[in-house]
Amino acid sequence: MSLSLNRITSSILTSLLVLTSSSGLAAQSIERITINGNRNATQSPVATTANVNTLNPDDSDSTPTNLARLLHSVPGISFVGQGGLFQTVGLRGMSRWRVPTFIGDIPLYTERRAGTTASFIPPQFLESVNVIKGPSSTYYGSGALGGLVQLNPKHAHNVAASLTLTDAKYDQQTLEAGNEQWSVALSRQHAGNSEDVQGNTLYDHFDQQSALIDHHWAFDNGLESDTFYLYSNGDDIGKSSKDYPNKKIVSYPDEQHHLLQWRLTRPHDWSLSLFAHDQSLETETIRPAKRVNTVSNESLDLGGHWVKEWQGGDFNGRWGADYIARRGVKASEFERSLKNDSTSQQQNIDASQDEYALFADASTQLDSWQLVAGMRAARYQQSGEGAEDHSDTAVTGFIGAVYTRGEQQEWKINLGNAYRFPSLTEHYYSGSTGRGTIVANSDLVPEKSTTAELTLTDVYGDFAWQLAAYYSRVSDYIERVSIAEETLSYRNVDSGSIKGLEYRIDWRPSEQFTLGSTGQWIDAVSDEGDRLADAGRNELGVNMEYRWSDFSFSTGYRYLAPVKEPASGELTRDAANLVEAAMRYQITPNLSAKVWSENLTNESYFYSSDELATLARGRQFGITLSYQFQ
Repeated sequence: MSLSLNRITSSILTSLLVLTSSSGLAAQSIERITINGNRNATQSPVATTANVNTLNPDDSDSTPTNLARLLHSVPGISFVGQGGLFQTVGLRGMSRWRVPTFIGDIPLYTERRAGTTASFIPPQFLESVNVIKGPSSTYYGSGALGGLVQLNPKHAHNVAASLTLTDAKYDQQTLEAGNEQWSVALSRQHAGNSEDVQGNTLYDHFDQQSALIDHHWAFDNGLESDTFYLYSNGDDIGKSSKDYPNKKIVSYPDEQHHLLQWRLTRPHDWSLSLFAHDQSLETETIRPAKRVNTVSNESLDLGGHWVKEWQGGDFNGRWGADYIARRGVKASEFERSLKNDSTSQQQNIDASQDEYALFADASTQLDSWQLVAGMRAARYQQSGEGAEDHSDTAVTGFIGAVYTRGEQQEWKINLGNAYRFPSLTEHYYSGSTGRGTIVANSDLVPEKSTTAELTLTDVYGDFAWQLAAYYSRVSDYIERVSIAEETLSYRNVDSGSIKGLEYRIDWRPSEQFTLGSTGQWIDAVSDEGDRLADAGRNELGVNMEYRWSDFSFSTGYRYLAPVKEPASGELTRDAANLVEAAMRYQITPNLSAKVWSENLTNESYFYSSDELATLARGRQFGITLSYQFQ
């Protein structure tokens, strides 16, 4: 299947680029928008009430190796799973399949219960990353219970190269080149096994090669065309786990991704995008002196997204439609005994899924108030070989208001509900995983959430601050539970509530100096009074930056509160004090250098709450050299 899609991808990409390049409509010179390929590229009322954090990878103090490392400082974000390249994140107490990730208009699906990592996309390929908090299913579909992560591909406008080296056996080389129409980016990453603070080996090695091609065209009739193709290949990816090396050794010998999106837009009117994502992943689990299990996963996701703006009297908004088809979602398993060399094979899953949706929103202005509302109606259908078919519908919506006081102060109120249909893995996958043997459950019902949020933003002189409070009611939580020794399945086990506070303060008394602080408090409990899994921990951070001429210095401190009563299957964690620092220097007009350190105090702590999580890396230093060609 991968080979056939590679040919399809190449043919479609060539056809689209030839079409936009050879048309009789002359291209116009336009200014590129900062957020390229965003699903909400046309103005949307939901963007008014949503709590959004936007990150630029180029502004990061360190050079992040994956998306999780880039997002770790965002209030509400927590690490989930066992670490390594496939580290995933949770958002406001929600995690795994409950926090979807998009690149452009393409939803990134995975059969891994840990959730989507987007680890196959180098952060250097991204113009920006939007962390959209709150019940966003109205626009993004199944899964966005607590929010989502929106990745916006980068379009290079000149020729540049960079080299990154760390003392943790990691190196990366990137090259990019582009103009107003074309952009090409290449990346190679290599990592050997690193060590935790106690000197223990972390099984987190990997090799990865990636490429991004982007094409933009503007026509005389006002239409704009955007196409991007992303390829990524990962080899010999280790899974960091407490089970390594005596109980289990889990690795991913091969990971392949091909993504293609074409988008046609009439700005401030309508937008149509078509996309495809072909992926494959091989997982090898070695149980020393027992057996070796190799599972080969593959899938092809196809879809389209249409949105149209409208206006009537004092009201304006959007309406649109989504369609996503998952085809050939397969996993085949090969088992070899290390005792007698016997072998066996089985098909763990062979399934497909369709999801259709219609959505609309509206907005109006009443003096200092902006009122917004929207809803989405969705239906999904699943089928699996030799198993029961599933279908269901969901209607979600939101209402919100924004009150503006003067030019600086803004209040946002948002109330909405969200849903998550059980995944194909939960309904149909039975077989081996890196965690143990999984048994599918066809009786699962969708997860649901209702969330209320209040956000206050104000600017007073040199100070800017934001405070957000939220409350979520969740029901029919799907969790993985043990049903026998090393055998797991899925159940709708929990209902409960998640409440939290987030804040950010920035003080900038001069152009050279900035001092800031961020923090979060979260309380996630089931109706029985137990802590919900993957809820994250309370945090407090302080950061400082000083700029002078061609030099800048920044440092940050994060306090991670202790977790003394963890959820089932999670670790008890002590408090941790983390310090990082970075220096940048513009050596010449073309050459710059960045030197940084993470975990400067060599603190001993766990990245995540997973009971199989390892200790974090010890003190780490790195350097990045960047050169801009004239």
